[in-house]
Amino acid sequence: MCDVEWQLGSVAAQSRSALEELIGRAKRLLSQKPKDTHKLYALHAPGVECLAKGKAKTTYELNVKVSITTMHKALVLGGRSMPSNPYEDHTFAKALEQALILSQVRPQNAIVDRDYRDVAVEGVQIYQPGLRRWP
Repeated sequence: MCDVEWQLGSVAAQSRSALEELIGRAKRLLSQKPKDTHKLYALHAPGVECLAKGKAKTTYELNVKVSITTMHKALVLGGRSMPSNPYEDHTFAKALEQALILSQVRPQNAIVDRDYRDVAVEGVQIYQPGLRRWP
């Protein structure tokens, strides 16, 4: 690490700031302790977080939640990353907001998975799989 920092002066000015940022991440990664909060898990993706899942094979997953909004026939309207592992019910309104921004059309109906069991948005009829009849 010291050798890389020593040779930083010979790097072109355009690349120097990106290299300094990468060196800072590497130092942070090397100095963190097992019980530290706000850990860095990947040099290439500093926004990745640890989500404890409690599965038998993998007790932890490293990722960031993403909400994908599609139209009929799987036309993707928008995708939005949700940092800090929010509860699924809290991400639904944000996903609809992005779909409205990108398409200028407010959805009237939404089909969601079972993670969104308590979600309600004014003006949007929400359908969930597994119900005997949809409202």
